[in-house]
Amino acid sequence: MAAIDPEARAYLSWMQSLGLPPLAEQGAEEARRLNRMRVPMLAGEPEPVEWVEDTRVPGPRGPIDCRIYAPVRGQAVPALLYLHGGGWVVGDIDSHDSVCRALARRAGCAVLSVDYRLAPEHRFPAAPEDAWAALLWLHENAAAIGADPHRLAVGGDSSGGNLAAVLARWARDRGGPRLAAQVLIYPVIDFDLETPSYRTVGTGHGLTRESMRWYWDQYLNDPGDGASPDASPLRATDFSNLAPALVITCELDPLESEGTAYAAALGAAGVRVEHIHEAGMIHGYIRMAGVIGRGRKSWDDCARFLRRELMKPDIGFRPATHDDVEFAAAVNSAAEPNHPQVPAELLEKWTNTEQSSEVRRFIVQENGLDRCWISLVQPRDAGGLTTYLNLLIPPADKHLIPAAVAFGGTQAREMGASLLICQVGEDDEQAVEALRSDGWTQERRQRYWRLDLGANADRIRELRTAALKRLETTEVVLKTVADLGGEPFLRRLLPVSHAAVADIPKSVEYIPEPYEEWVVWLQPPAVLPERIWVAVLDGEPVGYSFLAYHPSKVETGFTGVVRAHRGKGIARALKLETLFQAIDVGVTAVETDNDSENAPILHLNEELGYDEMPGRLEFHRKLGQ
Repeated sequence: MAAIDPEARAYLSWMQSLGLPPLAEQGAEEARRLNRMRVPMLAGEPEPVEWVEDTRVPGPRGPIDCRIYAPVRGQAVPALLYLHGGGWVVGDIDSHDSVCRALARRAGCAVLSVDYRLAPEHRFPAAPEDAWAALLWLHENAAAIGADPHRLAVGGDSSGGNLAAVLARWARDRGGPRLAAQVLIYPVIDFDLETPSYRTVGTGHGLTRESMRWYWDQYLNDPGDGASPDASPLRATDFSNLAPALVITCELDPLESEGTAYAAALGAAGVRVEHIHEAGMIHGYIRMAGVIGRGRKSWDDCARFLRRELMKPDIGFRPATHDDVEFAAAVNSAAEPNHPQVPAELLEKWTNTEQSSEVRRFIVQENGLDRCWISLVQPRDAGGLTTYLNLLIPPADKHLIPAAVAFGGTQAREMGASLLICQVGEDDEQAVEALRSDGWTQERRQRYWRLDLGANADRIRELRTAALKRLETTEVVLKTVADLGGEPFLRRLLPVSHAAVADIPKSVEYIPEPYEEWVVWLQPPAVLPERIWVAVLDGEPVGYSFLAYHPSKVETGFTGVVRAHRGKGIARALKLETLFQAIDVGVTAVETDNDSENAPILHLNEELGYDEMPGRLEFHRKLGQ
């Protein structure tokens, strides 16, 4: 079992400090009051959505309060019917406002949040009947809220996930509305309190076995109702032809076993299922993004799934302006770190006109909404022949990578480049094929590796000592750039980093990128001169290594060994010295991309247990193509 998420642990400690009585002693009204009091703190800052409006829809026992969220006006976007959790007893459209805002904004769909009747005042089957009425209303009135009635999904968390699963089956059995997707977030799926997860994590992690017993007691008219598939979806006899499902379960949740069993049942019946298991996580976190950051990650997971199942992608690109700075910063913070992140001040130096001959930035749009951004950079004095294609794409938008790369390749061709360095992995076949079809030829892969320094510190010190002892038998010495004169020496040293251009086919016209670009990377605060190590042989530099890190955020550093002499163990010694320096300054993990063709370093990577990460590819084309 994984360790509990630190933020989840802190939340549980806070809840325990409140000294609240068990639910059975609180009663429904008091439980609702306490739940409402916690909402502002748990939810965090609400995400802006273009249109939010409360409404009422007809129900079987009177009007049902609902709330509409729309990410854009004037377009027919897909729609999600969302059903809040709370054990059918607590919760409302306010308690899950943050979740619905996030899904509307990130998935690009309209959301109808339903304030269905609660137990024990309104017992089973009042809640699913209200949910069904709201789904029928949404289908019939989709156009009124800017939604497409042919692209509908249902979703919910906990007891809301229970209701969503019931609606998916009813929609199949009652002849519609046809659903394109169902999102089930740690759902209540079966009236069975004896599952493995109830036995192993039924106490001590927030939601307890006794809490669920109380919720079921409030919801059902009698225990016999629990055998109905309308209360326990796992007890249905036919799971075929249901809408594609995303099922999220949590390791430290009493409901984990039934959620996992339901995902398996759907998959066995031929339903397309994506099951995400959140290790170390507790029940209820999806609406606690204010205190448990992983809630936002799951928002992105849900949004990615919904766009994949609901969208008819209409992808476009618009030039970025200064007004997009905040948007780009938000995207950068959400983007998966496929490569070392450049400190903002250095990125600005690198991409301005002083350091680059041309920079093009674009916002990638999907169905009229800004999703992510890309930039193309040509270093100054590169003769217009080298272009870097940089992608800042959060995990929820990975499906946009092929289109973004294809667009970037076209832009690079218009910029006259013969070398395109692109941060896309070889496993993204669509993206690679998009460039090939545009006349680009894949030439070389840059590989990224990541090492946990804390788990390897003692081994690194041991290997460093041995490597330095071996160098003592040679004429090689290690010195810092600071020892050798600082930046003037660095500028003289940098040409050795371009020896790799000899590997480029002679048919390709190529001018190496300017050394000034490396100076931008290798200067304070990202790299300090005393952290750049140079191997000197017979008075001449034969290679160097560097540690790049930001003093204000030293969790992850970036190391490289450039043009190291193949003999005498120089590359190995340089690498180990840099890793030792990383430990010395407090860096906890390092990444590197300079070792893919250096056998001694590859062996060291394997010895230390580096994890390989997604890399970058280099593409070439002949000018005139």
